[in-house]
Amino acid sequence: MRKSVPFRAMLRVAADAARLAFLRPLPEGRPAESWLAVMVAVLGSVAVPIVTAFVDVGLKGQWNWFGLSSALLHVPLLLGAAILIAYAIGRPGEVPRILVAGLLIVLVIDCVSAGMMMALSAIPIWNRVVARFQWFGAAWLALALAVFACRLVGRGARRVAVIASCTVLIALPLASVYRDRSLWYAPYDAGDDARGGPFGPAAEDVYYKQPALLAQELRALRPASEGRINVFFIGVAGYGGQNVFRREVDSVDRIVRQRFAAEGHTIRLINNRETLLDVPIASKTSLSAALQRTAEMMDRDRDVLVLYMTSHGSEDHHFSVQLWPLSFHEIDPQALRAMLDESGIRNRIVIISACYSGGFVKPLENADTLVITASASNRNSFGCSNEADWTYFGKAYFDEALRQTHSFTKAFVLAKPKIEERERKEGFDPSQPQMAVGERIAAKLADLEHQLEGVAPSAGARSASGAARAVDKYDEYVRLMFTAGYSDELKAACEANLEMSSPRAMLAKDPAIFDGLDRSPSHWRRLSAAWSAYEKDLCSKAYDTKVIRNIYASKVRTTMPEVDLEPAITFLHTPEGARWIRADREAARQESIELGRVQAQISNDLYKRYLDEQGRILDDFRKASR
Repeated sequence: MRKSVPFRAMLRVAADAARLAFLRPLPEGRPAESWLAVMVAVLGSVAVPIVTAFVDVGLKGQWNWFGLSSALLHVPLLLGAAILIAYAIGRPGEVPRILVAGLLIVLVIDCVSAGMMMALSAIPIWNRVVARFQWFGAAWLALALAVFACRLVGRGARRVAVIASCTVLIALPLASVYRDRSLWYAPYDAGDDARGGPFGPAAEDVYYKQPALLAQELRALRPASEGRINVFFIGVAGYGGQNVFRREVDSVDRIVRQRFAAEGHTIRLINNRETLLDVPIASKTSLSAALQRTAEMMDRDRDVLVLYMTSHGSEDHHFSVQLWPLSFHEIDPQALRAMLDESGIRNRIVIISACYSGGFVKPLENADTLVITASASNRNSFGCSNEADWTYFGKAYFDEALRQTHSFTKAFVLAKPKIEERERKEGFDPSQPQMAVGERIAAKLADLEHQLEGVAPSAGARSASGAARAVDKYDEYVRLMFTAGYSDELKAACEANLEMSSPRAMLAKDPAIFDGLDRSPSHWRRLSAAWSAYEKDLCSKAYDTKVIRNIYASKVRTTMPEVDLEPAITFLHTPEGARWIRADREAARQESIELGRVQAQISNDLYKRYLDEQGRILDDFRKASR
């Protein structure tokens, strides 16, 4: 019978933990309040993550004692909260009991979290829930402990102090700090000992070989071939803690060499323990050196650079370059733009796969640059799990779309809906990949596409036949003049002009115009919403990009002689020509807005005069009819 006592005690503790976590009351005097119980509860609160890691990794894993502070972060927070709560409710002797209660709640939350990870992670709609469980778990812990502590006192201000203590000392800290609570990790590759042991990047052989590897990688770059557009590639795998980035750069390197005739024109910079003795690391310094070397080996005005960077990204738009225990300079949009400008490379394709990478678009874009990012500036991108071969963006863009076309822009158009479809299927908010195409790089990439596909070159090439050349000249002229943002500018001008006739503008001119309706009732919101829908639909349909471009192209062919196209295209391909196009578009946009303002004023004045005259006529009519 005695042997069953510990078992019954364990069952009682488990029952207490479940009651606490699910906000049920406990019998008087429970849980136990000894400091021995505290120690047992502390060990139990870290047991579940360790056991889960054992199941996932197996017996061949290894301990990571450096993670101990992260694994036990909840203990000092709970202790601080227990002390504050106990004194707030006037029962200092209850500190151990309150602390044990918090630790038991943690045990239940960890069990629920582990169960969700194992049972639900394969179900797409649950991925988002599992990923956000940290915040939910912190709130759950704070709520459950607050409910337990509030039951120790009566009503009143003391309960407010309990809730405040749990919120400030437990919920907020645990929700805002990412914690990897497992102390058991998968072993490194069997070659780790040869590559520098458990602290590979700082090992002596790695320390001395890395400069030689970078020099070797740069020396292997071959000069550009004459008479053709050469593609040069630099691939950067920034985050060394996950293999997916290394695999992705290796795969993209192969695709670019095969699809774009770039053999001998590629450089890889990779942060990964497995490649420390084979490939130069990725850092701001090594990237700058790679850009300078590439600039030396290419024709800067003719050839094209493809820079692909894949890693994690932060909300303040920093591209992660990490390989613990090394410390690297950060790469932000301004630093990357400065390195590209300093290299002197003119024709640039910059593709960045990282969360929040859309923040790189504006700082990098210019007439000679194509910028593509895996996400908008305020969105995550997905697929960077350690076991994956591709991120979601990399798979759709490089492994699928770019195998179907030699056009970097067409590949983006093909890949974007597939990425969103996959993200929605997996239960994620769409990453919204971004693209910005400069005027001159678009022409260069069109010529590159023609070269690779062996078709007649565009109007910029002098070897085209007469008939095809004439057609290409018109297409080229329209492409240069009708930039991608032209219709957007017209839409913006349309909306600005319509705003002058909006309900808000009309009410400001005549408060009685809507028979007494002003901005206060709910009807005003309905009226404003109806106007906004009308405004957007009208401008969107009236200035549809395809419609405007087709009309413009047809008029160019009927009004502009072919003989005038050649000098115009030559000029538009120059920096001065590109500046002229931008200035002309801006002048046209401002002209449209100003003309709309003037026309609206004239229309308002004349319409008011008409309404006055209409009123007099109707008055005369009523008098004559009596």
